[in-house]
Amino acid sequence: MTIRVALLSFAHGHQFHWAKAFQEHEHAEMVVAWDHDEQRGRQGAAQVGVEFNEDLSVVLQDPTIDAVAVCSETARHADLVRAAAAAGKHVLCEKPTALALADVDAMQAVVERAGVHYMQAFPQRHLASNQKLLEIVRSGVLGDISLVRKRHGHGYGLDNLESNMPWIVDAEQAGAGAFFDEGVHECDVLRWLLGDPLSVTAMVSRTLPQAEAWGLDTVGAAIFRFPEGVLASLEAAWTWVAGGPTTEIYGSSGTLVQSFTDVASNRQPLPGAQNLQLYLEAEKERGWQTMSCASPFAGAHRTVARTFVDALTDERAMPVTLADGRAALEMMLGAYTAAEQRREVTFPLKSDDKLSF
Repeated sequence: MTIRVALLSFAHGHQFHWAKAFQEHEHAEMVVAWDHDEQRGRQGAAQVGVEFNEDLSVVLQDPTIDAVAVCSETARHADLVRAAAAAGKHVLCEKPTALALADVDAMQAVVERAGVHYMQAFPQRHLASNQKLLEIVRSGVLGDISLVRKRHGHGYGLDNLESNMPWIVDAEQAGAGAFFDEGVHECDVLRWLLGDPLSVTAMVSRTLPQAEAWGLDTVGAAIFRFPEGVLASLEAAWTWVAGGPTTEIYGSSGTLVQSFTDVASNRQPLPGAQNLQLYLEAEKERGWQTMSCASPFAGAHRTVARTFVDALTDERAMPVTLADGRAALEMMLGAYTAAEQRREVTFPLKSDDKLSF
């Protein structure tokens, strides 16, 4: 069985990672590419070695195409997903899912009506160290967890972000800034670890001179409250040239520290950092234990596309769903609302809530 894929937009550079994975997968074939920006689309198609078609309706009406990979500007996700699903195509979509919960609900309605599969691209789910981290948390060895700290970011806002991906600094196309773009990754991981949050408080800020012209945040921080009194802090930015631990989990019986799950910590690693380091009070004579866990961050985006094809060929459920994408978006919407209104925001939000900053 071969999954024939159309690439929809090269707005986000992750499309090139996905294309590489499709090229390498024995059960995938890239057929055609489309982009509303014809110049960008033709250049991208030539780079990955597929035909370009400027007519989206022709692409979606092609009965030989099984699936699409949507890597457009975030503001275009909802329309492209609905159109592809209505045409009977399975969908892999870049994050964030959309700009409003109502958009995601409309996407869900079409996906369900068409009976197609949708996978949300959250590469953090596919890192071996994150899967091990989840296993440790669920084992209960850490005892009662009181605090989780997540950090995720890079320094691209400091150099060439406007020229490399100009739409990402356009509020109408991107929706919001760094906290949205980077923080949504870890909202999904926090839900994966702790379940759905009860409330959030947050602040966002513009720390670069050009951010005022963009009208977007470059850094943000939030505190989510989960059941059983667990707190989780989330920090995300486009302004970090290096990074230390990306995760810290504090329990009554142990502490777990993780590194190398974002660009900052991989670009310039902190000396002595390891993928996972565990301290258990019951084994305090051993001190901190380094856990062997090969988890190359560089290949995470290719793994997303491989997993999508595997799920289709094996006829099994997608490991990351549209509901997961909606829930992570809801966490981000709540955080931005909390930052704007300077108050604690409770979940769930209303379905008509949109980004506000």
